[in-house]
Order: sequence, then structure tokens, then C-alpha cells
Amino acid sequence: MDHRPHEAPILGVAEITGGDEMSNRELLEMAAKAADIDGFWVDGADCFWTSKRTIFDPLNRDDQALKLAVKLRLTIDHKEACVNVWDGCLGTGFIQNGDDPGAATRLAIVRAAAEIGRLKK
Repeated sequence: MDHRPHEAPILGVAEITGGDEMSNRELLEMAAKAADIDGFWVDGADCFWTSKRTIFDPLNRDDQALKLAVKLRLTIDHKEACVNVWDGCLGTGFIQNGDDPGAATRLAIVRAAAEIGRLKK
């Protein structure tokens, strides 16, 4: 049984404008850019290492996802079976909770942050 959150067909700006789905690497790099977190991707470890010598992983860490949402002033909207996160203009669309609403919420936060980072100069 798949315990990961499932995505609804309505997604964020990248999909609406014809962009491709982002990998975890791209999601984390763009989310870090949005939050002004300096660092780099470590290929062998599949993680984003910050200049403060910590791993940036809001996809799996509640505390980092919450800090990201607060820093970017994101709005989180929970429904019975899904979650949507946006900054007033950009959003994730609804992401299905699946068996793990926490994972769905973290994914939605990171996706919204990544969309902000993608548009940041």
C-alpha cells in the first residue's frame, strides 16, 4: 500500500504554464532560494547542505517546513482529504492527504516555496 500523499490533478503555476514536475532536488533548491537559504545539493547523499552546516529537508522535517511557511508567510488550507498552500498569488493546488496528512502538508509547503523561488531573481 502506498502511504505517500497523492496529488490532485490541479497543481501550481509550473503545471498551469506548461512547466515540468520538479524533482526533490529542484524543489529543495528553489525552496531554499525563496527563503534565502545558502547552500548546495550533495549528489551522493541526495540532500541540500546549507552554509550553516545543516541539512535542509522540509519535505521530511516538520520543524523546517513550518519555518519555511512562516518565513514566506504562506497560508495553509486543510480540507478533509487534501491540503493547499499559497502565498496569496502562487499555490500548490490541492494535494491529497493519502495516509499521511503531515507529509502532504510538508510537500505542499515546499511546492509553494519552490514556485516562489522559481520566480525569484
